[in-house]
Amino acid sequence: MTGNSSGWTTISDIRKILEKKWIKGIILREALHPQGIFPLRLSLTGPAPVELSSMFAEARKWIAEFTALGRSEIIKVEWKEVNNRIIGQNRIPVAVIFESPEQAARMLDKIYEYSLFKKVSGDLLSVFPVLKDWILKNIFRIINIADDLPRLIAVTQWIIKNPVPRIYTRQLSLKGVNTKFIESNKKEIGDWLDILLCQADINSAFTGTGNFEQRFGFKSKPQIIRFRILDEKIIIRGFSDIAVTADEFCRNTPDAENIFIIENDINCLAFPPVKNGMVVFGRGYGFSFLSNAHWLMDRKIRYWGDIDTHGFAILSQFRGFFPQTESFLMNEDILLKCRNSWTTETEQSSATPANLNKQEMNLFLDLKNNRFGKSVRLEQEFIPFDLVLDALTEIDAE
Repeated sequence: MTGNSSGWTTISDIRKILEKKWIKGIILREALHPQGIFPLRLSLTGPAPVELSSMFAEARKWIAEFTALGRSEIIKVEWKEVNNRIIGQNRIPVAVIFESPEQAARMLDKIYEYSLFKKVSGDLLSVFPVLKDWILKNIFRIINIADDLPRLIAVTQWIIKNPVPRIYTRQLSLKGVNTKFIESNKKEIGDWLDILLCQADINSAFTGTGNFEQRFGFKSKPQIIRFRILDEKIIIRGFSDIAVTADEFCRNTPDAENIFIIENDINCLAFPPVKNGMVVFGRGYGFSFLSNAHWLMDRKIRYWGDIDTHGFAILSQFRGFFPQTESFLMNEDILLKCRNSWTTETEQSSATPANLNKQEMNLFLDLKNNRFGKSVRLEQEFIPFDLVLDALTEIDAE
C-alpha cells in the first residue's frame, strides 16, 4: 500500500484501495446490506526510525498531510508515539479508519452517487422488498435508473395486476409512460417480473430481452414471411408476391408443390417460372418459425444458399425441420465454374453440420480445410443466371 519513492503510504494510495472497492460495488453494497467490512481499517507504511532523522523534512510533511486529513472528519487517523534519539518524541500515523461506507464515498468524492443509491434503493424496496437481492447484484444499475424509477415501478405494478395481458406493450396506457418506455427498459422490468410474478404467469420457454413479450404474455411483432408464386396457374387471388405472418403461412396450404428457399432477395425476385412452384425469401439461420408449417412436410423443397461453411450450416439446420430438403446449386461443379467470382468468408462456421449428405459434407470439409484456398466463398448472387436455368431444366427432366 505504498506509492511514493520513500515507500510510505500516501493519501493517493488510500484512494486507490477505496476505488477498487467502489468499482466492485463493495462500498454501496455495505450501505444496503452490511457484512462487517466497516469500520474499515487500512494500515499505513510510514517512515522508519532512522528515516525520521535522515528525512525529517519529508517525514514532517507526510505527517502533516494525515493530520489535515484527520481534521477533515472524513476519516479517523490512528496514531502512535515514537522516540528518536536525535529529534525526540514524535507522533506518527499508523492507520486510517473509515467508520462507515459514507465516509469512504466522501473520500472518493462519490457522495452524490452514494446518496442517490441510498434513495433509489430505498424507494424501490419500499414497494418491492423482495428485490433487495437484485439490487445487491446490480449495484450500479440501480443508480442508472434513478430518473426512470417511478415509471418502472408503475409499469411493473400494472403487469403484476394484469398478468399475461395479451396486448402490445405500446397499448399499455399509464400516466407519464410514453409508448416506447417498456421497449427501452425491458432488462430491468423483465428482471423484476421474474422475481415478482407467479411462475404460472411466466412462459419460461422464452428468455432474454429479445423475447420479453413472449415471456410475459404480451403480443409480439409477428415474423413476416415473404414468398412468390412461380406458376401463374396457382396465383392466389391475383397476387404472386405476398408477405404474411408466420402463423398465417403455417396455417394455410398453398397449391405449390415445388418449394425453393432462397437467401438472396434479388435471386428470389428474378427466379424464373416453375410449374407448381413457389419461392420463399430466406432469412439465414432463423427457421424455427416454419416448424409449424406441417404442409411443407410432403412438398419438394430445395434450398439455395451461399457455397461456404455457413451456407451448408444453414442448409443443415433447415433440413433438421424438413428432412426431404435438397440443396440447389450448392455443389463443387458450380463452385469451380464460378472461380472468378470467389470471395473470402470472413469467419467460418465453427460447428460441423449434422444433416448434410455425403457430397455436401465433403464440400463443406473441403471449404473448412481450405482445399480451394483460404476461406473460399461463392455468394449465390454471383452465379450466372444461365446456370440457374440449366439446373431448373434438369429438375423438369426428372
